Amino acid sequence: MHITSFLRIRTIVALGVALIMATAAYGFADANIVNISSAGDGANDISGYTISNQSYDLNNTDPTLVDTVTFTVAPLNGNPAPSRVKVQFSGAGTWYTATNPSGTTWSVDLSAASISVTSLTSMRVIAGAVTD
Repeated sequence: MHITSFLRIRTIVALGVALIMATAAYGFADANIVNISSAGDGANDISGYTISNQSYDLNNTDPTLVDTVTFTVAPLNGNPAPSRVKVQFSGAGTWYTATNPSGTTWSVDLSAASISVTSLTSMRVIAGAVTD
């Protein structure tokens, strides 16, 4: 009988430790809070904005280089106007910050980057109404 009572105490202690560890794990998982936000990324149209009217201004001295890329970012379905727009060309590499000179027009200055016309095979735009 002594062995049976010893095993019973060992089982109760093991269950108690497991219960304490499960409670602690739940407490840590419960502390992970992520703020609600909206964002989008993809190779196709994103439902929040329409990107259109892309135009490329060539360098006056060397017309094989692009100085500026200008485009329109129009909000859809009552979404707010974007406050931050980033652009990546040719599917990889550097992300460039676009500026908003007026209205829905955004512009990327590439004059210092020496980007050739032939290297611009695609344009990826990420836009969002960001609140810091």
